[in-house]
Amino acid sequence: MQNKHYGTEAIKRIIEYGHEILKIENFVVDVYKTNNNAIHCYKKVGFLIDTNYNIEENVYHMVYKNFR
Repeated sequence: MQNKHYGTEAIKRIIEYGHEILKIENFVVDVYKTNNNAIHCYKKVGFLIDTNYNIEENVYHMVYKNFR
């Protein structure tokens, strides 16, 4: 059951809860470069690839800082 946008909606709600209730200011995820669906989902929500941080050659470090 892919391409139903459940993952995107779940990530949006987790970030909203984390920011508004838990007062978290920054979110980070590490995702394999070959996981195109996850990368697309995270970018769609507002995550950006952090080019200054390299944990592994085959992994992207992505950060979210887009608060209203």
